[in-house]
Amino acid sequence: MRESKGDEIVGGIVDLASDRTFEGIHSTAPMPLVPWVLGNLDLTRTRSVFDLGCGIGRFALPVASLIAPNDGEVHGIDLDPRAVEEFNRRAHNAGLRAEATQGNILAKAAIPNARFDMVMLNFVLHTLSFPRIKQFLGTVSALVAPDGQLLVTAYGENHISEPTTWLTEALISAGLNQPEARRVTRQLDRPRRFSIDDGTRLLRRHFDHLEFTQFRDVFELSPYDLEDMVGPRLLHAPRLSPHLPDGVDPRNVAATFREIMASHSNNGHVELNADIAMFVARSPRRGPWPWI
Repeated sequence: MRESKGDEIVGGIVDLASDRTFEGIHSTAPMPLVPWVLGNLDLTRTRSVFDLGCGIGRFALPVASLIAPNDGEVHGIDLDPRAVEEFNRRAHNAGLRAEATQGNILAKAAIPNARFDMVMLNFVLHTLSFPRIKQFLGTVSALVAPDGQLLVTAYGENHISEPTTWLTEALISAGLNQPEARRVTRQLDRPRRFSIDDGTRLLRRHFDHLEFTQFRDVFELSPYDLEDMVGPRLLHAPRLSPHLPDGVDPRNVAATFREIMASHSNNGHVELNADIAMFVARSPRRGPWPWI
């Protein structure tokens, strides 16, 4: 997986936050993913959890609540200090044993010298370049206790694919031919994809047991929440402009996109497809793995 030119690299991470709003990255728009993921996990003996790229705690805090009867605790790390602050505020208000720290998940100093009953990578791997992923999973496997588990969630190929179709239509309306419009859409959308086949192959290098589950459903968002989620990635002018031919105004493309989105709205909501890949890896193989 290659990083697009518009993305900033922070220690090997494709920093999608560089041209996105905080709200767009850490959207709290209702989606059915968290209950589904947690419902497919066995947390019976889980007392310690480490969440890499924890964000505001959408996954970590519900896990902390579920393992509270085990006297469990959750630790998280995230590159965004605002997300860390929000994570800790929510944990404190809920009375949970959960704490996040700010740091780069690829930095040795930020990773504890410990093993956990569960390590989580929720929608993180698509932010790494492919060579980094191969190295990083070796490092992550060393954090998993011998009888622990690694949870990885990633976007499937059809997850919220409707906006990319609408963007292609908007680009064609702006004068691009269909192959050009599809090329631009792929370039803008590529960083959020992490192949299911890649995940299976890479995780089997570091774990003896691997389970894969796919979640597909239909859910609804308001146009406002949807644009908050995908707009910074697909419509933000500094990100869109470099991919457009001379004379094509990204603001006009965005306006056409919104018109198309509105035409698909029903009673104030847009219907979208959810397509999520969930991997649970157990029995980690031991290194030595080099720190990145």
